[in-house]
Amino acid sequence: MKKYEEIYEEVKRRLSYKRFNHCICTMKRAVEYAKKYKQDQEKIKLIALTHDIAREMKKEDIPYILAYSTALCIVQTEWLNLFSDSLDFTSLYISL
Repeated sequence: MKKYEEIYEEVKRRLSYKRFNHCICTMKRAVEYAKKYKQDQEKIKLIALTHDIAREMKKEDIPYILAYSTALCIVQTEWLNLFSDSLDFTSLYISL
């Protein structure tokens, strides 16, 4: 598995400054929630950091996007499994 620093650099390389900054802010907020709900902070950190990795891809990268979409569904399912017992989704969306 890649180290966090490698993944960080890959996300930074692939995304525009604005999109990358959004991912960093999302990551910080997600880690706050992970702490609050006593979840795996490192896993949540990587999920949040990479959540928009395919957002700015070109059409020729569609095969990768399809693979990414499948992976994203798995990640989102994992996210929901981690938080489903302890998270009030109403308060999550209100606080964002």
